[in-house]
Amino acid sequence: MSGERDFADAAKAAASPEGYLDNLRDAMSAAPTVELPPPPTPEAPPLDLVALARAAADESRAKVRAELRTYTATEWQQPAPPELALFELDGREGPMLWLPRHEVGLLTATGGAGKTATLAALAVSVATGRPAFGALHPCRVGRVLLVTAEETPERMRGRIADAARAALGLDFKALLPAAEAEAFAARLTVARLSGPLLVEQSVSEGVTREQAEAGGVALTFGAGGSIRRTSSVASPLLVELRDTLNAGGPDPWALVILDPLARFHAGEENDNAAAARLVSALESLRDTRDRPAVIVAHHTSKGSTDARGASAFRDNTRWRATVGHLPAPDGADEQTRAKLRNCRSLTVERNSYGPEAPAMPPLYLVGLSHRDGFALRRETDAERGARAHLTAPAAAKPGKPPADLFPR
Repeated sequence: MSGERDFADAAKAAASPEGYLDNLRDAMSAAPTVELPPPPTPEAPPLDLVALARAAADESRAKVRAELRTYTATEWQQPAPPELALFELDGREGPMLWLPRHEVGLLTATGGAGKTATLAALAVSVATGRPAFGALHPCRVGRVLLVTAEETPERMRGRIADAARAALGLDFKALLPAAEAEAFAARLTVARLSGPLLVEQSVSEGVTREQAEAGGVALTFGAGGSIRRTSSVASPLLVELRDTLNAGGPDPWALVILDPLARFHAGEENDNAAAARLVSALESLRDTRDRPAVIVAHHTSKGSTDARGASAFRDNTRWRATVGHLPAPDGADEQTRAKLRNCRSLTVERNSYGPEAPAMPPLYLVGLSHRDGFALRRETDAERGARAHLTAPAAAKPGKPPADLFPR
């Protein structure tokens, strides 16, 4: 240090004790000042939280640098590459993108409409390569991770087997073909899990705003300086799902399904900020090694096809479809309503990378029930004609002509 050299020079130059002390005082006054860190206080955030926040900040900055892109003039003139599809739907002018391959989608339904049966059919299609409902052609065959909070793995295994039998036109008691059974064994993983994907990061109630910001913790303060909410971080469940998807395997992960959304969301259902954070957590599953598509199932609002709760659930996802019963026409009798109860429609409500309703027609499905399960299949030509007849508005009964107000 320069201060130590100053001290030595002062000692050599001193001819007397008084001169030595004077020189030493001058050297000490010229020595650099060292700022020591303040002693820790009980209110200060723990050091591991600070280190975690700094590591997260470094990772975020690296991600920002990687995402900053510029293009040449030639590149700007070139058409953008088409969005890859996980499923394509037959169309008049060729196949249409029905579900993007690397995005988060939302499947909404009313209770009992066939949400889980639809998810099972999509899982069967991706695992086997067979079209779902005879119309949705999978463009990527791979592994499927199906996480359900409402069904046991055994029950979900039965639903998937029923969906495969319905697709093949088999009786529910028939054995699955060996090819399907082997594909399921290699590519289908079913888990019964529930719990929030995000948890709130907690700190002491005595933490000030300055201390929180220094520790990298985002806080919302209410009246009087009280803490209302802390920042959200990945839960152990979300971390484990990411690790599972990043571990890979013999086949790439192509589809992740979570059913239903409410069992993986800890925030208020009508809170848009909490809903947006949850969609970001789902996108982190999409951004794993194999970049699978992610479908999360959610319930609709009462009397509507819109997703229940915050609008961010439907606005922040890039694709949304709904499955539901067909409404009976006004004035329909009970017999007509009973026949329509087994009919379903699967409609794409939003598609950020392809056609949506009404350009993309809905799929009309028929429910198949047996003692231990339920599955959906596409309607036959005969059933299509019957449906069109049942849903046609009733013909108006001829009435008396209006009276002539100006008789001749």
